[in-house]
This record gives sequence, C-alpha cells and structure tokens, in this order.
Amino acid sequence: MIWLILFLGFFLSYIGTGLMMVAVLCAIMYAFVSREISVKALLNKNSLNYKNSYIIIIGIVFGLWLISAFMGIDDHAFDTWSRHAVIACAGLLLYVILKNRPLPDFKNKLLYAQVIATIFSLWAIFDHSLIAPSVSEFLRGTDFWSSYYASILAMALPFSLWACVQSKRAINWVVPFLMVTAIFACGGRSGWIALIVMLFGFMALFPFKEYVHALRTKLYCVLSVITGAISGLLIYWQAVGTESFLTRSAMSSEAGLGSGRLDIWKFSWEKFLENPVWGIGPRNFRNLDFTGVELTSTYHPHSIVLELLLETGVMGFVAFMLFILLLLRDSTKTFYKNHDDVQVRSFLICSVCALMAFGAASMTLTSIFHGWWFGYFVLLCVFIKVGIYKLSKNH
Repeated sequence: MIWLILFLGFFLSYIGTGLMMVAVLCAIMYAFVSREISVKALLNKNSLNYKNSYIIIIGIVFGLWLISAFMGIDDHAFDTWSRHAVIACAGLLLYVILKNRPLPDFKNKLLYAQVIATIFSLWAIFDHSLIAPSVSEFLRGTDFWSSYYASILAMALPFSLWACVQSKRAINWVVPFLMVTAIFACGGRSGWIALIVMLFGFMALFPFKEYVHALRTKLYCVLSVITGAISGLLIYWQAVGTESFLTRSAMSSEAGLGSGRLDIWKFSWEKFLENPVWGIGPRNFRNLDFTGVELTSTYHPHSIVLELLLETGVMGFVAFMLFILLLLRDSTKTFYKNHDDVQVRSFLICSVCALMAFGAASMTLTSIFHGWWFGYFVLLCVFIKVGIYKLSKNH
C-alpha cells in the first residue's frame, strides 16, 4: 500500500504541486497506523546510523545552507531553509520505513502505477490538445497549461518502461507511448531534454539481458518514445500554432535563445562573483536589485548549478555535489556487485535514471528551493538509497 501511495503521489502534481509531499506524509502515517513500523523500531540504532556518511553529509549541507541563510540578503531564506529541513527529515523517516520492510512484487505494483500513469497522461493530453478548454478550465482553473508536468512524467517514465519490460503483452507499451505524448504535448522543453537524458541512461544501464527478448524489448522502448514524441509534437503544434511551435522547438523565443535564460544565467554568474563563499541565501535571487536589468524571470536562475552557487556559495554547492557523487558512486558499485536480484537492480537503475531526468530538468526549469521540486529530489534519493541497501544486504 505504501508504494501505491508513493506512485500515486508522483503524478498528483498535475492537480497541485504540493500534493506529492502530502502523499509522502500519508505513506509515513500509513506505516505507523498499520503498525508496519513502530516508534521503538524507528529509534533502534540499526534503523538510522547517525555516524553514516550520508547522514553526516546531509548535516553538513543543511549546516552550510543555514550559514548562507544567516549571511544572506533577506530573512526569507530562513523560511526556505526550515521548510527544506522538514522535507529532508520526512525523507529520512520514509527511508527508515522502506529499508526495514521487504520490497514488494514490483511486477504487480507497477501495473497499478501504469493505470495511474495512463489516467494522468490522458488528462494532460486532453488539456493541452485544447479539445474542450471549458472542461479543462472547470477541472483545473484557467491556468491549466502546465508545462512543468513534462519533467515529472520524464522522471516517472523509466518505471513505466520497466513495467513493460516485465510484461509479455505488447499492449502495455501504449502506456509509455501516452506518457511521451503528454511530455511533448505539454510543451515543457525542460521535460523534452530530461526525457532524452533519461532515455540514454536507461538504454545504457538497464539490465535488459536479464529479461526475455532483450533486443525486441529495446526496440519497443525506442519505438514508443519516437512515436509518442511525434504524436505529442503534433498536438503541441495544433495547440500553439506554427510560428510559436517552430520558435519553441528551436529552444528560442522573442527574448532570445532559451527564452532569455542566457541573460538570466549571465546575471546570476555576475552576482555569484560578488558573494562567492556563502552566497546570498536560499531563494533570495528574487530579492536582488534588478534595476537597469531586463530579465524574463526574476524568481530564480533557472539552473540548479547557478542557483546553488549564487544562493549557497561555493561551500553549499560543493557539499551538495559531494552528496550526489556519493549516492551515484554507491549505486554503481552496488549495481555491479550483485547480479542475482534482478528486481532490486532494476528498481535501483530506474531510480537513478529518474534522478538523471531530474538533474537535466533542473538545469533549465524551476528552483531546487521550491519545496515541491525539492520533494521529488528527496523521494528519488530515498528510492536509490533503499535500492543500494537492499542489494548490499542481499550481497
């Protein structure tokens, strides 16, 4: 049940961006109510080793971010820091719950996830095809053009592809086709890039040879993505018109290449050089002085690298990257050590590919200091760490 709640939460951001974290909290509450874990088990020294390198680095990251908030240009940074600290604690709690219970039979659980993915993909396609704008407006309000959702679907896609690989029925490949169609129909170019990065990672890392008909399965993967991309682009073209379609497909706009992001990045770099060590404080980009500067966005730098450098300084950025490198190093080492448990290996690789999509989208999309987006990062890190723990334990 916990996994179904988490899979559902992954897609709920189409209704409201904060609902994913609501799902995480519901999963945690369910674990305690159903007595799948107790407070006593949670406090057991084996549940969460505070001398663990991950816990130490997380503590260092948030300690440095707190200093950046204190040294920042606005007190608003403390609110952002505390909110992210709560999300990180929820992630640690979820990790303890998942590591202390056996992983489910993903072959069955992923079928439920496929149903959820189908519903939300069809919903997104319906909205962005403008078949019935009045219906979309009634269901989601006037602002139903949610381009950010393309990136979320790109993160969820490797799990859908895995479900299809496990299935012997060709009809199941309709689900990733619909997801890719929705990714391109939504018009989120960050999602398009995230999809491409994720697909390269999935095709290179996923253990296709452990499943039947490996070559045919790879062909289905590629075909579902190509046909979905074509159909999604056609829907997007019909919705926005030829001129807008060609402009956005070329990653450009009236504001210049990347919809003015180059100007934003240049401005962010210049401001970083003024506060290189500790930065200006989390989510304080919007509080900078933009006098004499015309930018398409004054909310965040639209790049996770520049944002961390600018808002947390070199210290916060380096600590964050050490955490990522440690996670990826352990994922790689563990993946190649244990070749017996195909289910857990596949889960780990899908989680890593989803994190790759997150990283690619974060280079141009939203802010890591938005709670809902940071929540996806935490959830994917939990998935990866659970996979590492289970494979290491089995080995």
